[in-house]
Amino acid sequence: MENEDKKFLKIKSIRTSSRAYQMLLKENDIILCLDGEFVNATYEVFSKELNEIIDKKILTIVRNEILFNTFIEGPLGVICEEISSKEISNLESFDLKKNIRLK
Repeated sequence: MENEDKKFLKIKSIRTSSRAYQMLLKENDIILCLDGEFVNATYEVFSKELNEIIDKKILTIVRNEILFNTFIEGPLGVICEEISSKEISNLESFDLKKNIRLK
């Protein structure tokens, strides 16, 4: 990522009737990638993209400095805030190519 500052989305709240709640996502989880591409957008733009999903996609999340993947098939039902890549501990150490396996 070099010195470029990217924006990511940090989950601030989750509706109990939402897909994110069913996926066991938590407040303060950081949405890092969708299908291996960095999410560098506002939540409005990202949410619109999720609404247009036809097939399952891989959502990459950072929680407590741990990277994990889950599948997503539509809107999450969360409120997010934009954060800087500089606010994510150890972001540079994540080997995304190794951790994100796409078919």
